[in-house]
Amino acid sequence: MAYQFVDPKSVGAQQKAFSSSMNAHIQSLVKHLQGYCSEQEGLPLGQSVSPGNPIQEWSVDSNNALIIDPYRTMVAESVEHARDILFSRYIGVEKPSVRHQQLRAVKKRIQQAYGESDLIAPLLRRNPTVKSVGMAKHFDFSVSEEANVFEISMAFNFAKDNAKDLLNEVDAWTWKVTGIRDGSGTLLLDGQSSISINRHVSIVAAIYPAESEQQIETYRKATQEWIELGVEVVDLESINDHARQLEDRIRAA
Repeated sequence: MAYQFVDPKSVGAQQKAFSSSMNAHIQSLVKHLQGYCSEQEGLPLGQSVSPGNPIQEWSVDSNNALIIDPYRTMVAESVEHARDILFSRYIGVEKPSVRHQQLRAVKKRIQQAYGESDLIAPLLRRNPTVKSVGMAKHFDFSVSEEANVFEISMAFNFAKDNAKDLLNEVDAWTWKVTGIRDGSGTLLLDGQSSISINRHVSIVAAIYPAESEQQIETYRKATQEWIELGVEVVDLESINDHARQLEDRIRAA
C-alpha cells in the first residue's frame, strides 16, 4: 500500500482557495439569473370577476361535492419523469375496469335501442349540453325536435363498491335535475340556438343494477330524491321496452 504524508497547512490553503472560487461562481450565476427576472403585471379581472369565482361555480355545479386530495410527495428521477407520472395518473388512458365496462354497456344498449328506431334515431343526441343550475353539464343522451324535448337521460352504475364516489356523482346530477324541475332547464344546441326544457320533461336514469346488499343499500340512498323529482329509473334489461314506450310518446306528440 502506497501512502504519503501531506502538510496540513497546504491542504487548508487549497480548500480555502476552492471555496472562494465556488462562491465567486455562485455569485456570478445569481447575477446572471436575476437578469431574467422581471415584475409581472396582474391580470385586469375587473369588478365582476375574481379568482374565487371559478371555485364558487365549481362548487355550485357539483352541489358542494368538491374533493381536494391531501398533500402528497412524489419521487421522480427528473422533472420529465415527474411529468410522465402525472400524465399517466391524471390524463392518460387507462385500461377500462369491469365497472367502466358495465357503465359502457348501459350506454351502448341505449345507443343501439334508440338508434334502431326510425322515430327516435333522427331526434337522438349524444352527450347533449344541459343548462340548469351552476355550469352547463353534459347528459348522456337527449331526444328532441325543433321546439320539444322528449327525454334527457344519464347512465349510472350501481354495481360499484365505492359508495362515497357514487353518492357524490348522484347528488351532483340530482342538483341539476332539481333545477330543471324548477323550470330553469335549457338544452344547448350547436351554435347559439337552444331549446327550453319543460319542467315536466321525461328524465331517465339508465342504470346497471346493484348486485350486493351493500350496493342495494347505496341504490336506495341515492334514489330517494329521484322519486320526488319524478326521475324514471330504467335498468339495463328494460331499455328496449322503454324505447318502445318512448316511440309511443313521440307518435302522440
